[in-house]
Amino acid sequence: MLTRILKFLKGYVRIRLSGYAPERFFNLCGHHGIVLWDVRFIGTEYEMCVSVGGFRSLRPLVRKMRTRVVILERHGLPFLLHRYRKRKIFALGALGAFVLLRVLSLFIWNIHIEGNNSLSDDEILRYLTEINIVHGMQKSTVQGSEIEAALREYFPEITWTSVEVKGTRLIVHVKESEEGETSKNVEIEDESPADLVATRAGTVVSMIVRSGTPAV
Repeated sequence: MLTRILKFLKGYVRIRLSGYAPERFFNLCGHHGIVLWDVRFIGTEYEMCVSVGGFRSLRPLVRKMRTRVVILERHGLPFLLHRYRKRKIFALGALGAFVLLRVLSLFIWNIHIEGNNSLSDDEILRYLTEINIVHGMQKSTVQGSEIEAALREYFPEITWTSVEVKGTRLIVHVKESEEGETSKNVEIEDESPADLVATRAGTVVSMIVRSGTPAV
């Protein structure tokens, strides 16, 4: 794939070779470092591809070997630019569209809420607006841990939340309390590591941590 991209960027031509001693011609190309590919023998002639730079280096070899070379096809970016050289507005428009898409990709254009039941999307979005989490904000200014802490503090119904950025979307995952339970701030005097034990049996399928190394 990378080779094909490089060939397209540099440009290449497909040529037809006819004349005396084509084998010697191929040997001279190898001696001068001229790369040929997709070589096909058709009747008494050969067809092959060569880069633009390689084709220019072929001229003295063609005269020396008394062979004849005809260009059949032209491919690559240099020929594409030459074809549309008079369409400057088209080129500027394409460049402008690329720059615009690149700039727009640096911002958040959609905020999506997942996992909420009792709390509506409007309620959560209204609070996010109060803390300056809005559509059109730069992705680089999104602080996921701060947004998560603010949501848990403002909405007691939320027991867990996670914020992630995918493309130009800000996705807020929330989990609300069950059976009237609410999240509470628990002061832990002992800061030494401890195990978290669930009240019910289950299997851990994913884990999101903000610091340290997750272990199950």
